[in-house]
Amino acid sequence: RRKHAARFAPVKGAGGRFIARADKGKRFAAGLKANDPEGLAHALVAAAAAEPPADIAQGVAEHILLGAARTRALKASLKAVHKLRVFRQECRERRSERRRAADWVGDPYHRPYVATTEAQDAEKERVLALAVEEAMAWLDTLREEMRAKGWW
Repeated sequence: RRKHAARFAPVKGAGGRFIARADKGKRFAAGLKANDPEGLAHALVAAAAAEPPADIAQGVAEHILLGAARTRALKASLKAVHKLRVFRQECRERRSERRRAADWVGDPYHRPYVATTEAQDAEKERVLALAVEEAMAWLDTLREEMRAKGWW
């Protein structure tokens, strides 16, 4: 094999080209732009002209994504509040069943049965209340992010 002359250094990934040692590590044009400097200048101008509409499109996309996230957060908070409200109604009904069971004076074999205890109900209510708080915190976070971008 032949050795390369001292003034050239092969650069890995250069596509089989030899690059002067002084230019080693510098960027080089590849493809059609390497053979067409006028086309490169035209492409740079076109890219600069496309930048403002691209920024607008990116802003619109961010706005849409934040709006969709806000919709999901609203749905999650409404669902959590609904579950908590339904559970509290069920707890009121179970409380009256527990009172009836505690005041039962009839046949002990026919005493009303209540499936859960008050401690279990209280624990589940704490969990549901925490879900409501988390959903509202998510909504507040999105609201602050939208306010920071000037959309709120």
